[in-house]
Amino acid sequence: MRLFFLEQAAEPGNSVVLNKDQSHRLLHVLRMQIGSQFEARDAQRSLYTVQISEIKNKLVILNILEKKAYVSPWPQIILWQAVPKHPRFAQAVQLAVEAGVSRIVPIISEYSQVSKESCLDKLQRWNRVAIEAIDQSGNRDFYQIDPIINLEQALCEAQPGLGFFCHQDSLQQNSLRQILHQANRQEPIILAIGPEGGFSEREVQAFGQASFRSICFHQTILRSENTGFFFLAALKMTLQEIEESYGEITRRTH
Repeated sequence: MRLFFLEQAAEPGNSVVLNKDQSHRLLHVLRMQIGSQFEARDAQRSLYTVQISEIKNKLVILNILEKKAYVSPWPQIILWQAVPKHPRFAQAVQLAVEAGVSRIVPIISEYSQVSKESCLDKLQRWNRVAIEAIDQSGNRDFYQIDPIINLEQALCEAQPGLGFFCHQDSLQQNSLRQILHQANRQEPIILAIGPEGGFSEREVQAFGQASFRSICFHQTILRSENTGFFFLAALKMTLQEIEESYGEITRRTH
């Protein structure tokens, strides 16, 4: 279900003016009109029921009908994405948000071909891409793109949880389903994706010391910017299957 992004929080009875791009999408792509109702969310992930009340100067004005807090059924999913050459990181952001990621941390690793300084002015554009992806996909969980940091700093600041890093070789035997089935569902899941050259041996050792698990797609070689989407889709499907099987077991024992 599509979910439109409100740039600021609002309360029932308030009016909100959409930007030009969102207004165009509502009126000319989705063919909505005055009186149409749909769902929206803000940066704090509050959910709204809204209605088009007016169209003025080609901009849509919404009336806030209802507001409610959002409680995610998923663990927080965090993507550490090594920044590839521009503009491919924007594609990685779009795909990850559409696949259901909660948070994106742009990282610079040893084999990165871009510098941290060259990316400092890109955050605003990446956030615009994320908002467009929320509008398209209905992602209720995404809430921010962090400022760009080095991988070493990310590892030092990582919160407790289940960590994965992509590697060209399989370094552990358990399947994704086995790992997720044993995991604490209240803790976040972190996925680290390296640049085109992958992570260095020193970085692989650092991941091991931080208790990250390696994941390997075997014969499938993906571009760095596409890997997050591939893994996130597998992750969400596996989590869904685990929850469904757990629910079935619960029903059988009651």
